[in-house]
Amino acid sequence: MRPDQIQTECEASLKRLQTDYLDLYQTHWTSRDVPLADSWGAMLRLQEQGKVRHIGVCNMGLEDLQAVSDLQKPVTNQLPFNLMWRMIEAEILPHCIQQDIGVLVYTPLMHGILADKYQSAADVPDGRARSRHFNGERPMARHGEPGAEVETFAALDAIRDICVGLNREMADVALAWIMQQAGIVSVITGASNADQLRKNVNAVESPLSDDVLQKLDAATTKLKTVLGSNPDMWDGGENSRYR
Repeated sequence: MRPDQIQTECEASLKRLQTDYLDLYQTHWTSRDVPLADSWGAMLRLQEQGKVRHIGVCNMGLEDLQAVSDLQKPVTNQLPFNLMWRMIEAEILPHCIQQDIGVLVYTPLMHGILADKYQSAADVPDGRARSRHFNGERPMARHGEPGAEVETFAALDAIRDICVGLNREMADVALAWIMQQAGIVSVITGASNADQLRKNVNAVESPLSDDVLQKLDAATTKLKTVLGSNPDMWDGGENSRYR
């Protein structure tokens, strides 16, 4: 997030991509060691130079969003959001909707959990069990919280039952749910083969009914409540990187 790094890394990306400009360039986690105004000033200079057309942010809470908006409002805020992780609904998503800041979603399938890969917390590899859903004693976790494993897999069971009733795969339903939420402008989802890509497209073309949306909301409300309003998926309490 240092201004010189931002300039250098943008120019390196332009070279690798063999292009003169980037359509969208975003900051990542906000540094607490570099003044935000300095970082955002470097982003604005790249825009003035014509090297980027639009500038956005990632993982940014209300205080930091206001700070950058005082200089120039970002067009996007890239955030973690899915049926099992709905923390941005408390404050950040409503603010982005009100300020016309588009939300780009990452981890839409919650590291494979919403692709129905795991039946219990014990099945989830340590590398994918670092989030606040899981016990803080897992080897790669750093949040130090008890987690919400019982509520996580109870919600997953309820989602699975809904998907069975629809005769649709869980990943398909999870992606369709996100794309029908207000304020979401893009969902970052991967595909390792053509079949997965077709399924991703199907989620766009097959919206869920209001009744199903309500059932999914009910199935995950308790988990959302237990996890609380901290939008940082990996760091708990005072260590949250959101501000």
